[in-house]
Amino acid sequence: MGCRVVGSAGADDKVELLTSKFGFDAAFNYKTVSDYDAKIKELCPDGIDCSFENTGGDVAQAVFNNLNHLGRMAICGAIAEYCKESEGITGPSFNSYCGRNVRVQSFLVSDHFDLWEEWSGKGSELLQQGKLLYEETAIEGVENIPQAFLDMMMGKAKGKVVVKVA
Repeated sequence: MGCRVVGSAGADDKVELLTSKFGFDAAFNYKTVSDYDAKIKELCPDGIDCSFENTGGDVAQAVFNNLNHLGRMAICGAIAEYCKESEGITGPSFNSYCGRNVRVQSFLVSDHFDLWEEWSGKGSELLQQGKLLYEETAIEGVENIPQAFLDMMMGKAKGKVVVKVA
């Protein structure tokens, strides 16, 4: 069996969070690694069964390259691509899918509003039991919204960024 979940983060302390707190099988700092494909092969020598993708670009391509037969990649974002011009965007191409039996699917909360009531109860229970874990960076004051957004986009925050306004 390959890695169930592999992740990447832009800081070593975030890599530590992924593996120690959130249960990822493997993770690496994409800002200090030059050959993502080789790093993933090192961390997951038996390949990847499942990946939660939020980085995009070359990291997503390397993860995709290492997906096992019937592997899955869930995509919720591609932060590496958000500020690039369209001709500079990298990542898995349609040609990458030819000859592969893998599943790549994005997901949006808005696709599942019908499950909101059910999730609210289960989610609250999991939080109370300490089974649903999260990190949060809280910023005070509406005047700090632009900097909070920039910090989030540049990877300076941990977890969800919340701006507290009074």
